[in-house]
Amino acid sequence: MDFVPGPFAVFRPDVAFKERWGLLKPYLHGYFYDEKLKLSQIIKIMKDLYGFDAIESQYKYQFKTWGWKKNVPATKKAQMCEIERTRASLGKSTVMKYKGQDLDLNKLRRYAKMASRKDVVLPASRSQGLSDGGFFNSQHPLGNTIFLRWNIPYRAFFGQCRLPSIDHPSPAKSDISVATPPGDLTVSCKTTSALSKTLNEKVSIDRAHLFLAGRINDLVKSMDRREKELTFTWLNQFWLFGFQTAKNWGRGPRDWTADTLGFNNHRGSGTLSLPSTPGLNAESPRASDHGEKGAKVGIKPSQLCRWSIHVPDEDYEVPSPPGDDEYDDGQNENSWKEWPQSWVNHPIEEKIVDALQTNSFSSLSVGELPFSTAKVASAARKSPNEILVETIGFSIIAGNLDLLCTLLVKAQNNAVDLSSLYPFHLAISYLRGSKTCCNILDLLHACLPRGHRPGKSPFNSVGHTVIDNLMIAILKSHTSTASGFVDRAFATDSRFIGEEIDICGRWDADSECYRDLLASGRSSIPFEWKHKFCHTSAQAIVHCLDTFMAHDSRELILETPSGLFLRYCSDCGLKLQLLPLHALVLTTFLLARNGCKGEDLFGALACLLCLLSNGADPCATAQISITALLGIETNEKCPHKELSPIDLAERVPKEITSTWPMSARNGWHLFCLVLRKSHNERSLQDLEDQEHEYDDDFISTAFREIDGIDELFSNTCHYHWARDIPSCFGGSAQLGHIWASVQAEFLSYRRLTENNPWTSEYFDMEKLLISLQLGDGISLGFLEQDMLEPYCRCGRFGWDTSHREQTAKFYFGNLDDYTRLTAIPLPSRQL
Repeated sequence: MDFVPGPFAVFRPDVAFKERWGLLKPYLHGYFYDEKLKLSQIIKIMKDLYGFDAIESQYKYQFKTWGWKKNVPATKKAQMCEIERTRASLGKSTVMKYKGQDLDLNKLRRYAKMASRKDVVLPASRSQGLSDGGFFNSQHPLGNTIFLRWNIPYRAFFGQCRLPSIDHPSPAKSDISVATPPGDLTVSCKTTSALSKTLNEKVSIDRAHLFLAGRINDLVKSMDRREKELTFTWLNQFWLFGFQTAKNWGRGPRDWTADTLGFNNHRGSGTLSLPSTPGLNAESPRASDHGEKGAKVGIKPSQLCRWSIHVPDEDYEVPSPPGDDEYDDGQNENSWKEWPQSWVNHPIEEKIVDALQTNSFSSLSVGELPFSTAKVASAARKSPNEILVETIGFSIIAGNLDLLCTLLVKAQNNAVDLSSLYPFHLAISYLRGSKTCCNILDLLHACLPRGHRPGKSPFNSVGHTVIDNLMIAILKSHTSTASGFVDRAFATDSRFIGEEIDICGRWDADSECYRDLLASGRSSIPFEWKHKFCHTSAQAIVHCLDTFMAHDSRELILETPSGLFLRYCSDCGLKLQLLPLHALVLTTFLLARNGCKGEDLFGALACLLCLLSNGADPCATAQISITALLGIETNEKCPHKELSPIDLAERVPKEITSTWPMSARNGWHLFCLVLRKSHNERSLQDLEDQEHEYDDDFISTAFREIDGIDELFSNTCHYHWARDIPSCFGGSAQLGHIWASVQAEFLSYRRLTENNPWTSEYFDMEKLLISLQLGDGISLGFLEQDMLEPYCRCGRFGWDTSHREQTAKFYFGNLDDYTRLTAIPLPSRQL
């Protein structure tokens, strides 16, 4: 007869031990899953009632073979938690089974509680990048930061790029079954409610962990539209809090709150762009397509620059606007006073962390937010070095030199690594020609280890050099050039880093016009806000170039290939990479083609002469394809050639240059003429140096006087030769005069009204061009009226960056408009 498991099975010696497992399986399943007995109990029952004698290891092996597990894997529990939370948010009750077995919701709740208790700190090693790629990736210039990247609010960000859509886990799992309980099946409301609450807390904490780990894509995918908007708004409000706190540290309000930041009454960045928001109703014209170039913008900045001047002593005082004697609440900046020392002694890093903990900066309550701000604040408090890095970033962006100096000293004392912040590149992205000019770069050189300086670590995370970033600063401020043309890695970006700070001081991240722009849904600066490459901007770029040349190896800075305008040959695959002077040529081309009304390329000429005077080689060549750079179709195979900077400039088709305004055409011809002259002079010098390569007594013209040339200048080059700074204009009697006059021009003149010309009466670009083309001298008012202090054939008034008092024999400038002027110290290297 058939074998029947039970006490009599022991009397059937003909049934093999291995076969008994299969016959007893239904009973074992019932004891293991239905009655949930412990293994020791099962072993005893099977021996007493069934006469089946097996040891524990044999049971474990057989259960493993059958795939029996009482414990659900953590990954499966996490999936079940998300399924339960999602269904609960939709008002659905849920019963789940795992591999056919009913799931104990209390166990799921205990798992959720345990998972939520894990602690987290900000990542200590950031050099490898924090992010998970895609939407916010570590290759982005700010991709290795936690808080610095949130510089625009949700509505403007939505107009910049498409966010990843919500990623709900699918309930259709082979081992997880999900169902809505039938009406006759009672599910404990108390258990379900407690589980839902626990699961919501877990999700909130998990999202905080994703944020702190830099996994922004995963964070965004876990949220619906409302949750994304709340998150982006809160983070942008914190960014503005950090910016304002750093910018005004030491003066004005001690604490920046939602009220003083304007979040409770301002419709701009930091305010939710929901249909119920005043001024942003869905029927409003402002609710148009966020990326639409024609979107209306209310407030516009002035077209007139502000500016800074380096003063050689502390006796130079700029009158301050009248104000009250009391500390203001943040609304009237003119009344702000310096802080007492007791306020300054409180570290700004603690202020940053305290704000995260109290949420005092935000108009959103903690309960509204879809992630745990408590976890974020806790992680920040436990990560002082990482918060110090972020605070240094805010102080660079805000341009607070005194605060930055204090923080850099603290970072140096605590051996905090700032390399992943790319501080030099960051300072250029937020360059303030009207406030700090080159002084932040000078301070960074003074405080950071040599290994972190551009001469040793030239590239940032996207492969750009500091000169590249200066070229980007020109293009983003003064042209309509798209970021994707400058670097194809930015093809999906609609804005450059740092657009919220105008280089010539016409708007700032907290300016009403900029916040109004963001409120309209735009993230990039409208072209109509920009103006030509002005004197304030030119001075800042030139002084920054001088700073790098003074502190770093000129050769390393000037010979490092550019990361801009990279192209590859479609035939042979060769990487076509420019050198710095080539990059300037293309930047100048874009200024002429895509620049603003009145663009005359004076600023580009200033940059060219600065680079040449510091030793940039106008004869150095690079593999370049004109057709690839300018997007010209061609059937030529491998159309790239070895070109010098002037070769590149002279190969720009006349069909293109002839369409430019006359001022841009004249500027381009002058730029090319100066570049050609320097190329010819350098070629002669190189030939002479090669002929005397083995002559130990030979001295190159870079370090000796030239008969018939040096006597044409009122000073000699000996003072900078003593510092091993060569003469770089060869035997030209013209380039030095032009460079000296260019410096005097941007150090003494600004356009005070919109009716004023962009250059002074002493520097006429067209007259200078004509005089050089005719070869009958140099037509420059500075020379004709003997207005300049002595300078050498290199156009140098001193061995380093010149200031106004060094260049002028007498006062002829118009910069002393104290409503627009900021007097700043000389760079520390000159003190």
